[in-house]
Amino acid sequence: MRTAAIGGLLCILALVPTAAYADSLDSITPASFFQFDIEQFATLTGVNLLGSVSTSIVLSGPAGTFTVNGSSASSSSLSTPIPDPILAVIGTYSVTVLANDGASTRTLGPVFFTVIARTVVPQPPLLFVPEAVVAEATGPSGANVTFDVSGISFVDPVPS
Repeated sequence: MRTAAIGGLLCILALVPTAAYADSLDSITPASFFQFDIEQFATLTGVNLLGSVSTSIVLSGPAGTFTVNGSSASSSSLSTPIPDPILAVIGTYSVTVLANDGASTRTLGPVFFTVIARTVVPQPPLLFVPEAVVAEATGPSGANVTFDVSGISFVDPVPS
């Protein structure tokens, strides 16, 4: 009797149609960028990301809202440029895909990425001094000589 009940349950489960995967925006790679790195791209992955008419990607955060067109090799992956003004402002940004199918637009997402500050390694100044300064002594304590020294600083403002 127990075997029959299990067999009947299996028959019922076999007749229930399986659910189709819903459209979704699942992830963005990479999930972070360094501030002031220019010409960066990200890859969005998900299910049915493309619209039959057009596909737009909206990036929004501390630097403002930007809309770009993504390029795609499949409906599960989109490549998007990260606008340079975004890469100038530290913070968390949302990414949403707008898939236009003619009569309607599907909104997928959001996923998030972060613009982070790059750690600045302090650089000492670069000094330019003459290799050798030669002068004949004019007294018991030596000689007074004049020579030029210059330098470059890698910080703003330049120290004196």
